[in-house]
Amino acid sequence: MAPRVKAFLLHLAISVAIIAAVLMLVFVFWYPAPFFDYEGAWGPLRILISVDLILGPLLTLLVFKPGKRWLWLDMAFIFLLQISALLYGAYALWSQRPLVMAFAVDGFYVVNPKDLAERELPGWLISERSWRGPAPVFAELVDDPDYLLKVMLDGAPDIQALPGQYRRLEEKVPLMAPRAYDLQALAALHPEVAQAIAGLDPGVLAESMALPVYGMLKTGTVLADRETGRPRYYLDLDLPALLPEQ
Repeated sequence: MAPRVKAFLLHLAISVAIIAAVLMLVFVFWYPAPFFDYEGAWGPLRILISVDLILGPLLTLLVFKPGKRWLWLDMAFIFLLQISALLYGAYALWSQRPLVMAFAVDGFYVVNPKDLAERELPGWLISERSWRGPAPVFAELVDDPDYLLKVMLDGAPDIQALPGQYRRLEEKVPLMAPRAYDLQALAALHPEVAQAIAGLDPGVLAESMALPVYGMLKTGTVLADRETGRPRYYLDLDLPALLPEQ
């Protein structure tokens, strides 16, 4: 086997191992299903894969030649390019990861660290947070009756972006229940709903509230426990678009 091909395969194997580790972080810890689709994280991930997995090894295949003058400089440039793409992509994915899933007014809103108006989360939430996916919370309305106008006119942060308003879900279930959709009734009227719940255990449906989940790029539906308010199952259904009048 030619030295150039050996160098290419070695470089490719190392790149695959690094990308595999990053993908595990992304899909298991930072963006567990369905949040990768909700938040549209393909942009930085596409750059990372394109440079680290494709461009880097291909450049090695093109420039590698034993005994070539300044070969080390060519390889150093390739590695620097890959490391830059890796750091950029990993930081972008980490900084935009779903940190909190806050119920506010009519449904859950996915909140990333950049959305938060305050950097520090409540102490009780930090101690209860899981390393996998966003922490579900209830965002209590601000006492100021004119706050909605401040949001619309002055650019004040939305309720879901105010950690000081976060409360435990189980304490606020009675306020969440009126915003739930009756999926079993809707299934008789909308084929999309019937198809989405076809394989679900009827007991799960009976014990859950169907609520919207608003992501950056996509809206879905979560089945939240009627007792605790915590997510149990996610459906690929945009109920507010299907039933805008609710």
